[in-house]
This record gives sequence, structure tokens and C-alpha cells, in this order.
Amino acid sequence: MEEIKRMQVAAELIEQSGGKAGDIPEAATVASDCSSWGVNAQLKFHQAEGVAWLIRRYVRGVNVILGPNPC
Repeated sequence: MEEIKRMQVAAELIEQSGGKAGDIPEAATVASDCSSWGVNAQLKFHQAEGVAWLIRRYVRGVNVILGPNPC
């Protein structure tokens, strides 16, 4: 249940941006703002880049599927 709440908070923050490209956060912003989304961990830069990438796709209306990297 806690994960759903975190996702809702993150989605609300994304929706507040209005889908404007200038409002899409960069990785550094994601890393510093993740605590406001209910994430209690310090994101590494590559993790913050991944979250920022997902947010950009969401705002642009592009669907994505995440899966394991092939070895």
C-alpha cells in the first residue's frame, strides 16, 4: 500500500508540471527531490537518470516497458 501512495505522489508532481518540456526534471533534480516522493533512500546518479528518463517518457505520452538487461 505504501508503494501505491509513493507512486501517486510522484504522478501528481509530474501532472503539476503540465507536460512542459522545460518542467521535466533532470537527474540532479530527481536525486534531490526523491525524498518528497516518499523515497527514503539516496539515489545514485544512474538511478536518478533512470527516474528522470521515465518521467520524460510519461510526460511525452510514450509507453515504456522495463526489463532486465540481457547479459
